[in-house]
Amino acid sequence: EELLTAAMSAGDAPSYNLGIIKIKQGDYAAAVNYFGNKPSFNAALAQLLNGGNDKAIATLNELGDVKDAWVYYLKAVANARGGVTDGVITNLRQALTLDSSIKAYAVKDAEFLKLADNADFKALFDQYFPFTSAYSNMRKWRTSNRPIKYGGIQGLTSRRYNYQNRSDR
Repeated sequence: EELLTAAMSAGDAPSYNLGIIKIKQGDYAAAVNYFGNKPSFNAALAQLLNGGNDKAIATLNELGDVKDAWVYYLKAVANARGGVTDGVITNLRQALTLDSSIKAYAVKDAEFLKLADNADFKALFDQYFPFTSAYSNMRKWRTSNRPIKYGGIQGLTSRRYNYQNRSDR
């Protein structure tokens, strides 16, 4: 960190790297300052973690039409924090289209719990999970005092028939 601070006159790279360090240290306001006005995923992440949902979305929109699923996932999280259901569904759908492995994160992400009863949100997960109401089941398990069995969502997909017949649900 000291070397990067000393190298600040060398250009944008030391400042950007200091921003990443500040995110890892939990100093989100400092991270936002280090990233400056140049749009990037990490700048948007710092803005979101610092409480700037709208700023994070604006920064991600400045990136243009990217083919990075995590950009759309972060937009979905920012929209969830801001209470914009349509934005969550649109961006999460795009993220899942670009990289279906993101579903494993989305199912476990507490940012989306408020939407678990939304019909459009359920339909989105039913589209990517070919078995009955995976998100609702995960929500029920996460809010109970029982640990998730079968190793999370990966276990659910490989043991879906065993899960359907379990007596302890």
